Amino acid sequence: MEKKMGFYKRSLINYFSQLPAITYVPIVLIVIFYIFNRNFLSPMNISRLIGQSAPLIIVSLGNTIPIMGGGVDISVGALMGLSGTIVALSTNAGLSLPIALILAIAVATICGLISGILIGMTNLAPMVTTFGMSYIVTGINLGITAGGSIAITSKAFNHFARGAEFLGIPAILWVVILYIVVVDLILRATFYGGHLYAIGVDPIGAKALGVKVNIHVVSQYGISGFLAGVAGLVLASRLLTGNALVGAAIPFESIAAVVVGGTLLGGGEGTVFGTVMGALIISILKSGLALFGIYPGSMAIIIGVVLVIVVVSSQLLYTRIRRRSGKTIRKKGVDGR
Repeated sequence: MEKKMGFYKRSLINYFSQLPAITYVPIVLIVIFYIFNRNFLSPMNISRLIGQSAPLIIVSLGNTIPIMGGGVDISVGALMGLSGTIVALSTNAGLSLPIALILAIAVATICGLISGILIGMTNLAPMVTTFGMSYIVTGINLGITAGGSIAITSKAFNHFARGAEFLGIPAILWVVILYIVVVDLILRATFYGGHLYAIGVDPIGAKALGVKVNIHVVSQYGISGFLAGVAGLVLASRLLTGNALVGAAIPFESIAAVVVGGTLLGGGEGTVFGTVMGALIISILKSGLALFGIYPGSMAIIIGVVLVIVVVSSQLLYTRIRRRSGKTIRKKGVDGR
């Protein structure tokens, strides 16, 4: 019996020792916040934390792809706001909910593809291009909403984030799990993922090895736009409104989540698991600080300081890795095996 217990103990220690270091950060934060405020793990706060982290996780998954490819998508917040406005207008006008959802996601995806075409086909800078797209989309959205909010009256849509469950688990959490699994499979088990890593390391070298870099870049921003649309719908189902400015801080939070999770801003390195952990860290920080009554402005400063520290650290690591690798691509990274 003692031998069995010793074996299980060693196996457990070995398992946890192999987990990425970032896995422990959310756990440590949860323990710290719980020690100082026992309400942190109350059912109400856990429900709030799930609802708060879901849109950020989904949109960060989308932004992981262009960032891994050496770019970035600043327009995701504006696309989230637009998708919420579209579903509000559509359902209030009598359009069926499934059609309204498809329409909202389609528009966000098209906007992402337009950014991708400008970046991939004309070599415009990703940050400038998506920043411009963000301004355009926000302007259109402000014109539609007249600078205010549009209430969503669809009962089915409202129920999604406020009580819908499957197997005792909130429906919103199932959506998050679905996209985590899908994006992870795309990056780890397909040629697309292998090509993405190769482009992030050296786009010229990847092109020389037969990767259609321009088309791939277009698809990166299309996927980011698609997931921004989905995240916008999840957020709208919580807020019950469509609002042009609802995703104003999201681009920076999503970049922070991706970078905190270990994805290099220069591309070629990153994981879905890391992005999810990064998004959870930010969500837990915001939830814990809110319970302590931290003023939103001070909260933004804290998150901003974390972002700056992580970005600087990431850039230093990126430069170090590039110098060591000599910007070479292993064929293994291109063929996806």
